[in-house]
Amino acid sequence: MQESIKKLVKECTGLNIRLVNNLPSTIRFLVWSSPTSVRNPELSIIWQPLHDKRKVFARLCTYAIIIGVSIVRGIYKFLKYKGFYYHHIKNKSSVLLIIPDLIVDETDEIKTSYLIEDEYYPVDKLLFAYSRKGLKQGIHFSTLNCIIKIILFFKLFAALLNDFWRQLSNKKVTWKYLDALVLFASWIFAQSWYFVWDFYHMINKYGISNCNRYLLVLHEMHPYSNIAWKIANEKKLLGIAAQHGLIIAEKLWYFPDESEIRVNRPLPDIFFVYSDEIKKSLQPLYPKTRFFKCCSPRFRHWKSNCTLEHPARESFHKEHTISINHEHKNEKRVVLIVNNAAIVHDIVVLKALRELTKQNAKDYLILRLRPHPKERFGLLDQLRIQMAVILRKIEISSKSLREDFKEADLVIGANSTVIQEALLMKVPVMGVYNEDYIVSSLVPSPFICQVDKLTGDELNQCMSKSQDDFLIQRLQTNIGIFNTDLTTKLIFDLCVN
Repeated sequence: MQESIKKLVKECTGLNIRLVNNLPSTIRFLVWSSPTSVRNPELSIIWQPLHDKRKVFARLCTYAIIIGVSIVRGIYKFLKYKGFYYHHIKNKSSVLLIIPDLIVDETDEIKTSYLIEDEYYPVDKLLFAYSRKGLKQGIHFSTLNCIIKIILFFKLFAALLNDFWRQLSNKKVTWKYLDALVLFASWIFAQSWYFVWDFYHMINKYGISNCNRYLLVLHEMHPYSNIAWKIANEKKLLGIAAQHGLIIAEKLWYFPDESEIRVNRPLPDIFFVYSDEIKKSLQPLYPKTRFFKCCSPRFRHWKSNCTLEHPARESFHKEHTISINHEHKNEKRVVLIVNNAAIVHDIVVLKALRELTKQNAKDYLILRLRPHPKERFGLLDQLRIQMAVILRKIEISSKSLREDFKEADLVIGANSTVIQEALLMKVPVMGVYNEDYIVSSLVPSPFICQVDKLTGDELNQCMSKSQDDFLIQRLQTNIGIFNTDLTTKLIFDLCVN
């Protein structure tokens, strides 16, 4: 991790601890769901190296823009926020699954592809959604009216303002402290804490039945997960987390600071992870948490698919140069470009795409963009992509991932799990990065390239690199395919019985 990020994490944790100590006990839980606690570099430019390179005036302008946009959003939310919706399914189980509508399949049974439910091991379910559209059978809930919103806002703002004056009087105001201050202040001004407040009170009032002894969350350390762990601690229940995605160093929200642990930052009591390597990285920061291994249902198909052969591989290694006249099934090499719906990584991947289109290689390369299913490109990026499609410089994939892998000679991305899936299928990969943004460790260093140095020769080298069997074995291990599937039976066997 870069030194500047470590310093910002230190300032964030210090701010969290001081706020927890100074806020009234009834609202302290809000701190643990704020952006200084759920530290997500993908949500703010403040975490990126680009921000550190800015001069004083540029940094102050960045702060002003962030706060200004947050105030506008906050005014809108103050007027429009009416609460959220929840639906409670009771099966008289000791385990309560708390789950957002975003990871629920569109069925009346309310199933999720992230957990296999055994018939004889049912769980209670508490489903929630931010709108009626996401949960048509849901019950509306909110404890907030205009007066309560104003009172809570001023309590949070006063605590933050007092912390600033104390740090100023102690001569401890640094740029990194201001970064942390702006992260928390923007969260307050945008009124993003409304849902956190209501979610906490809904679970306390209606969510937990007398038979519930365990709170299960499939989104590890997200803001609502921290609320679940807080309530579990308060009610003497056990919190169970199940790893949702791949855990790498840049996903800072998985890594609570030791100083936060000492002031009882809420953490799960049980954590299902994919491998011993992941357990080893997390265990020092979860000193009282028990770890078990599992395979997420989202990765279980790899148990049978890891040996999928790449049709171009045999002929591919015989020819190591990109040439118009090379022998290939389409007479052109297919370069698949993928993203992961995070704004920061979109910037990097789309810049790589632009660099490739400038090389006028369409006579011997097919540039195929495969957007994330939930992708929402900005207007300017949409126009650029559409223009490139019209000029036949790129094409947009309409095929399945398996089909794209079979045709691809190279897969390019920044922080997409598609890169790891390509490696597992032994399809050549290239990770791209920009020095202005955090470099993802999802792609192994031998396979990465700086965007500004992206050339035909670099593509050629990545296409011709032989796959490392040890690396592939490690990837297989770290997605848990050698473990038992995550099922309700496994949870009951290891945690309940």
